[in-house]
Amino acid sequence: MKIILLKLLVKTVLMIVYMIRWQLSTPILAVVPWGLAIYFGIKNYWWAAVITNIVGSWIIYPVDKFIFRKLFGMLEDWLNNKIKIIELQQYQYKEAA
Repeated sequence: MKIILLKLLVKTVLMIVYMIRWQLSTPILAVVPWGLAIYFGIKNYWWAAVITNIVGSWIIYPVDKFIFRKLFGMLEDWLNNKIKIIELQQYQYKEAA
């Protein structure tokens, strides 16, 4: 039961972190098309969407890299260590009984 709760906790933390990251792209999606229309005269929505996604991915890539490699890796290692400790404690409890 503890292992299931730990996994749920880690997945919840990761989801919250990613939701925060997702919100970081909101200003990009709002400002870039406006700037393209005002400063470059690009009024075609499709071109604005393509350019905005390229700019957004260029800006957000380092953040995603950190989240997926560093943070997810750290949390996964922490979870695996906790699971090993719990399994060891359960094994020792069974041996003592």
